[in-house]
Amino acid sequence: MSHMLALYLAGCRRKKTVVLEGDGKASFRQLEKYLFGRCGEESFRMRRCIYRCDAAEEGTDAADYIVYDAGSGSCCRYDLLFSCDQYIAVGSGGVFYRGEWADFLGAKEVRERICLRGMQDWRFLKNHAWSGREEILTLRVNGKKQNIKVYGLGAEENLLHLSKEAQRLIEKMDI
Repeated sequence: MSHMLALYLAGCRRKKTVVLEGDGKASFRQLEKYLFGRCGEESFRMRRCIYRCDAAEEGTDAADYIVYDAGSGSCCRYDLLFSCDQYIAVGSGGVFYRGEWADFLGAKEVRERICLRGMQDWRFLKNHAWSGREEILTLRVNGKKQNIKVYGLGAEENLLHLSKEAQRLIEKMDI
């Protein structure tokens, strides 16, 4: 999702975008190897995007947008949430994954951020779903039942060019 968002911001909005990986899973190194046949650098460029394999790296001051990939599970850098203006949570759907959503929303930093600014800055995506489809997921947030609008996000065929459907979804989510 962070790669797709960066492509949208750089390609459609024509903005310089820095993408930072926060969880140490080396996803960006794998992306670099896929795109360029090599990996191992601390950062790489593609179009108007700079990908940095470590969120602690410097060099974000000249960017129009900064996208933090905070990771998932026990590797998630929840502390990065406090430096963001908008949040996109991506997870799987179905009854088997409700617990994962609840765990995410129950994390201390997530709860604190929601208490500070509410839910209006959050966008929720369900991966491996029909792109653009909207569903309501009911979860407990800070002890209260909360209906959350979750947008579907299907797989993209081409990692370098967003489909029109994915672009419309990002626009619909007001990102």
